[in-house]
Amino acid sequence: VRDSRGMSRRISVEGEGFGATVTLPPEWSRPLFVQLVATGPNGPRPVAERWVGKIPQDEPTRRGSESPEAWLMQLRRAAGARSLRPNRLLTREATSHAQAVCESGKLGHELDPWGDPEARLLQRGIEARVVGEAVARAQTLRDALHAIEDSPSHRLTVTDPRFTDAGYGKAKDEKGRTCAVVLLASWPRKVP
Repeated sequence: VRDSRGMSRRISVEGEGFGATVTLPPEWSRPLFVQLVATGPNGPRPVAERWVGKIPQDEPTRRGSESPEAWLMQLRRAAGARSLRPNRLLTREATSHAQAVCESGKLGHELDPWGDPEARLLQRGIEARVVGEAVARAQTLRDALHAIEDSPSHRLTVTDPRFTDAGYGKAKDEKGRTCAVVLLASWPRKVP
């Protein structure tokens, strides 16, 4: 859930059967943008979105750098999280996954036989305390980064204060769209 001030929060919902309800506290500043995330065969992904309260009429003007590093630094700073170190191993894996996203035509975290981001890093000999990933596809890199920023679940991931290192990957699909991956890790424990 993202409130009108841009603050994001996670609410756990049990997926047992139908009819689960969520109560949103009245003190949360409206309008709220609510996103339901479910885990499927390609990993977690947003499956439904809804505004609660009056929907904003004007889209914010999109400004900012094409640089994923500068974009993420600004986003994290606004959330009160520290800057991240660039990590060439994470960048290599993020680029590889961006290529897999473009080649498969699917958005997901588990597109190859190695599984989720943590398992993919372990396959490369990298072990970290916490691993996170955000994936998007759009016409431009800037649009893909803004899609990550606008998604409450992805925004929570990329602004998580536990992360210390980041890697950025991008690729182009056959339609000319940009596939972008931001891969984050806490201080790697084991590096090849």
